[in-house]
Amino acid sequence: MPDPRPRTSPAAFFLEPDGVEAPIRIRPLPMIAPSILDMVHAVTGLESTYIAEVDGGRTAQTVRFSSNLAALDIANGTMTAWWDSLCRRALDTGTWATDDVERDLPGTAVAGELGINAFVSVPIVDDDRRLVATLCGASHDHHRVASSARPVLLVLAQLIAEHWNRDRTHRAAMDHLGDLEQLARDHDVGLAEAEHQLKSPLAIITGWAETLLEDTDVRERPKLQRGLTSIQEASKRAVGQLDSLLEEARDRSLSASLRPEPLDLSRLSEWIADDLQGLCGPDHRIAREIIPDLWVHADPEAARQALWHLAENAVKYSPDGGVITIALSRRPETREIVFVISDHGVGLPGGSDQEDLFTAFVRGSNTSGIEGTGLGLHIVRRLVQAMDGQVTATVGREQGAEFVITLPEHGVG
Repeated sequence: MPDPRPRTSPAAFFLEPDGVEAPIRIRPLPMIAPSILDMVHAVTGLESTYIAEVDGGRTAQTVRFSSNLAALDIANGTMTAWWDSLCRRALDTGTWATDDVERDLPGTAVAGELGINAFVSVPIVDDDRRLVATLCGASHDHHRVASSARPVLLVLAQLIAEHWNRDRTHRAAMDHLGDLEQLARDHDVGLAEAEHQLKSPLAIITGWAETLLEDTDVRERPKLQRGLTSIQEASKRAVGQLDSLLEEARDRSLSASLRPEPLDLSRLSEWIADDLQGLCGPDHRIAREIIPDLWVHADPEAARQALWHLAENAVKYSPDGGVITIALSRRPETREIVFVISDHGVGLPGGSDQEDLFTAFVRGSNTSGIEGTGLGLHIVRRLVQAMDGQVTATVGREQGAEFVITLPEHGVG
């Protein structure tokens, strides 16, 4: 079965107290970049440190993360033509560090404009050994960087590469999930239009039959009354049959696009918790209650989509922070795997609003100040049901909201 998380290098493991090797949870690159740049400051003594992305065609490089401690200010988003960059000249000449840019890396306009005299740069390459970024440092003064800093910079570059590859894999998965969500969205909108076109004439027929049955003249004509009653009942039966046919069409169409396989939901839940850290604010905390080695038979992308959407919602609808708990357990009596995510956010609407949470284009009355389309939970339910599962929502143990997804355990059915 494909691992739901990208490959982890041997360096990303540690020994637990009992001597068992366990993976370190890798956090998204935006979370570790500031710490890495602080280390570059420490080992080089340079004023400005940054990570610059190089585009696939090597036409430009763009600063993605930067840290500036003095007058030299290299800001996030700064773009430089690759041919005119200090990084390209450093790579071409094999110069990883210099205290005199004009002497060792002459002719770059950007160095002259910013007044850069000291510079370091090491490449960041992906799994295919392609250059994707550079780890750099720069200063106004002619600061000499010790040769002992180079091994440290290379290790940091490798660490960035691991996260870069992981984030790229995640972005590709999210793009695919977006396509799947758009497919479900288009399909549901199309069926909603068909439902409207088919139900409107039936509603007119039923309405007129009910109106005529209340007429005094009709009541005095038993044969006409029986005929109108038959029309009314037949129209109601037709609406019920139409509902069933449309429901079956929804399930059949969505199920046909899924490819179920054995899936380690424990590892996927850990992956969701890891990536959720990148969305959390400073007042959020992620708690995990995930039992390992719990497997389901499900489409990996659909399962990711359903779990990730609920995880995003937990952050989105708890703007004041609090604990977000991700739990995974097994119900032995029903042989189901149960995924639960709860938060301390705005909670669920009361009354009929709560019943409509999973209805397309319907949003809770308590979320008016938070952006949303009203389709997310509806798509989650469609995906989960297509995998023979169920999703429910309740008020959390400490207010907030609690969403529960149950899926058949692998090997059932």
